[in-house]
Amino acid sequence: LKIATINRRIASISKAHKTAGFNSPTLHSQPEVYLAWQWLRHVLGSSKALRKPLTPDRIAKILAVQDDSVIAARNRALLLVGLAGALGRSELCAMKVEHLEWNQYGISVRIPGPKYQIDRREREIVLIPGIRQQTCPIHALKSWLSISRITTGYVFRRVSRYGSVGNALGEHSVTMIIKDLAKRAHLDDPDAYGAHSLRAGFVTAASSNGASLRQIMVQ
Repeated sequence: LKIATINRRIASISKAHKTAGFNSPTLHSQPEVYLAWQWLRHVLGSSKALRKPLTPDRIAKILAVQDDSVIAARNRALLLVGLAGALGRSELCAMKVEHLEWNQYGISVRIPGPKYQIDRREREIVLIPGIRQQTCPIHALKSWLSISRITTGYVFRRVSRYGSVGNALGEHSVTMIIKDLAKRAHLDDPDAYGAHSLRAGFVTAASSNGASLRQIMVQ
């Protein structure tokens, strides 16, 4: 499913209503619909097919085959923070230590607005502790920052095969990391996973737990 497909269906719905003499219920005439459409663009990407969701159970399979290397520490933090925060690759790549505020509830993270927003309004999300240490985004992030000795600047960075920490990850690198991790964990159809799989996994898990669309959109 692509944004272009959704746009065509929206146009068909609008035309059918107008032909029948009714006002169109789509986009500009209905703020709620327009907001939902913007959110879908944010989740799916403007030109990407829908990626398979990396749900908590699938991420658990990936984590189960990770070792104690520096790269594995980064990958654990990348996956768990991305899932818990419903973050896209651009948001993960742009995250800096200066955006993090550690408090009694977890970690508050300042996130720049998505690309589809003209003014890129900043928002804030809160990462809360997980029930288990193995899948806790806060523990994973704290471990990565400690092992990598990152105290300022970009959080997620390149790591060489020898464990040397380099510059910030690029967006394409995040996609390739997720595909590689899916293959190593022997997930079905690993090429169907990508950077949007983390946000899709959050949406899938939240929906399964009874969250409404408006509640999901807040994150």
